Amino acid sequence: MSRDISPEEFAHEFGPEFTNSIDPHPYGMPAKPVKPGLTTRGKAALAITAAVIGGTTLIGYQAYSSNTAENEAKAQEIAYKQQLLELEKLKVLNQASKTSSGDSKARQQAIDTCVKDSRDLVGKTIGTSLRDIVDACQAQYTNPTATGADLKATDSTSSTSTGGGLNSGLVIGGVVLAGGLTLAMRRRTAA
Repeated sequence: MSRDISPEEFAHEFGPEFTNSIDPHPYGMPAKPVKPGLTTRGKAALAITAAVIGGTTLIGYQAYSSNTAENEAKAQEIAYKQQLLELEKLKVLNQASKTSSGDSKARQQAIDTCVKDSRDLVGKTIGTSLRDIVDACQAQYTNPTATGADLKATDSTSSTSTGGGLNSGLVIGGVVLAGGLTLAMRRRTAA
């Protein structure tokens, strides 16, 4: 038969066995009390680290923003120069079309005069038709001036040249290759 024991009775009978007496300082009392947190040296190290990171971030941001502004200015300048070149090209093409239209009028008049002068040969020579005379006169008075299409073809061929400059990727690759060869030779001679 079991009997219910109240907590007071249990503590009185079995108290010494079940007491929680853990010594907070098993190796003795410390010489001076330990303060929670960082020491002054740790606080100074954190402050210096934060200042260095903040300064580096500020300088990096300023460099980034100045480079961005400079790149945008260069892009706008290049776009402006391209527009000026396009305008100049349109002026040249317009001038060429004006001169070619004047030349084509003079050419057409010369062809008409040639056809009128040679019209009487149509019935007199064997196998000569009016179309043959017109073709012969057109071949005689060809247009020696360049047209706008000729200028466009010349422009497209001149703009595709590379200029013979060095490729930056090629230079970087050469430097990396030279460095790798130097390291390999040093290791070989050291071994």
